[in-house]
Amino acid sequence: MLKLSKPDPSEEKTSIVHLNEGCDFLGFNVRRYRGGAVLLIKPTTAAVRRIRKRLAAEVKALRGANAEAVIHKLNPIIRGWAAYYRSVVSSRVFHALYAYVWKLVYKWAAHTHPNKQALGHHPLLRHVQQGQAGQVGLR
Repeated sequence: MLKLSKPDPSEEKTSIVHLNEGCDFLGFNVRRYRGGAVLLIKPTTAAVRRIRKRLAAEVKALRGANAEAVIHKLNPIIRGWAAYYRSVVSSRVFHALYAYVWKLVYKWAAHTHPNKQALGHHPLLRHVQQGQAGQVGLR
């Protein structure tokens, strides 16, 4: 017969910390602030670093592609990441990521259209400037 037993926590993998020190778990940072009065759960800096790195790699791979291809490639990545972290305190992270996506898309447009002077008139950049969530971005 199958014997059921309680799993013993591994000493090297398990650490018990006070919430004032905070801990990272599944991409979330759980920590108390203001002397323990406020508990905030935020995306970890490692998670933000990973999404930025992934977005940069995707945009770099799409150099020379049209705007529709860029939108179709970036939208599921951004929406999925935003859906995962939407339930926690992530407004500042979303705004920073929005600015980062803008910078990436601007660089993409400058590389794709090197002879154009007015890049703000590119259809993809126009949607990002206007903050239309259905096109590209977090808003």
